[in-house]
Amino acid sequence: MAAIPPVLKGLISNMAELKGRHSDFISGPCQNQSGRSQSEAGSVDSKYGFLGPFPYLQDYKNPCWLPEGSAQVLCVPYFYLIGAPKAGSTGVFWRIKGHPHVTSGRAKEVRWFDRQRFPLETGSPAAMPRFEDYLDFFKRPTSYIQAATIRSKNGTLYHHRVIADGSPTYYFSSFHWRLVPGNEGCDEPRVTAMSHIHRLWPRAKLVLVLRNPVTRLFSTYLYNTYLPGFNATAAQFDLWVKKSMETWFRCVGGASFRHCMYEKQVIFDSAISTFAAGIYSRYVLDLLKLFPRKQIHFVHLESYSTDIRGSLRDIFSFLDLPALTEDALAKVSKKDEKTRNRGRNYAAVPEMWPSTRKLLEHFYAPYNKELSAILDGDPRWLWAEAA
Repeated sequence: MAAIPPVLKGLISNMAELKGRHSDFISGPCQNQSGRSQSEAGSVDSKYGFLGPFPYLQDYKNPCWLPEGSAQVLCVPYFYLIGAPKAGSTGVFWRIKGHPHVTSGRAKEVRWFDRQRFPLETGSPAAMPRFEDYLDFFKRPTSYIQAATIRSKNGTLYHHRVIADGSPTYYFSSFHWRLVPGNEGCDEPRVTAMSHIHRLWPRAKLVLVLRNPVTRLFSTYLYNTYLPGFNATAAQFDLWVKKSMETWFRCVGGASFRHCMYEKQVIFDSAISTFAAGIYSRYVLDLLKLFPRKQIHFVHLESYSTDIRGSLRDIFSFLDLPALTEDALAKVSKKDEKTRNRGRNYAAVPEMWPSTRKLLEHFYAPYNKELSAILDGDPRWLWAEAA
């Protein structure tokens, strides 16, 4: 078992000081620590500005509108499952979609707000640079919504179905923020992916599935086992954790906490790319500066896993969807093939070393405490059972 490197041990000892440097900056005038003027920031692209809101139709539950001079109704999602990756969000999403009033695009994830709209930055062959591409992703569910109606209390027809976007990276993955208008000259983003979702549909409902950040990170590592030739070991995971920590502390030692949360170089340099995504409380604080608490539903994965039916009832209620019968709920709650992880040979992978677990628990503990405090002191978010 490898010892903690002295340099990392020193950084961890200073964690209490470093974690307090989180900036409250998310709106208002640019917090310019670099000394650059907004006119000097030449990387911002005007095509990445805000979109919407549009004149949404009152007889649709989902945000849909009819462009002037067009006969084609257009729709954007009613709710977003915004995270977290490797936290069971896929299973939660497909079960939510089992509700007869819920539909989605061609796949669970589109990741348009944080990734696919930036083709030159991502180099993705599946890039969708235009807003029209995002709308086209939901073309089929839009037709479903348009065709399905119920009779409202006043006797008029009402389009009751809703669209979901299940991209589990939206809450943390605003790594291309420097291209976005409003962030000129900034050292940390004023405008994030979630800012654009809020502008497009201010009443959007958000579902955030969170898992013990330690086991979530280990699951992220194990996901690599689907790659040919990758052999996961406890020793390698320990090494990758320490490299990721070193990258994180190197950043927060010279920049604001929020800068590092959204800094793509931290992702590139971290051995496990979503290491910082487990600092849930700080991303939640940013969410709450945009959306009221009543529009965010937090799913505690460990609790969900022991009571899927009860959790789904709560989710459907939050989404303002009709309650399902017990038979229908039982059918939706059954495990589906789509919810299974792509990783292989998980049983052959040893448990992480106790020393690695202790290191990660020590790192994430302050933010778990913050999250618990944010969520009314609920002790579940401490994940104390893992201590």
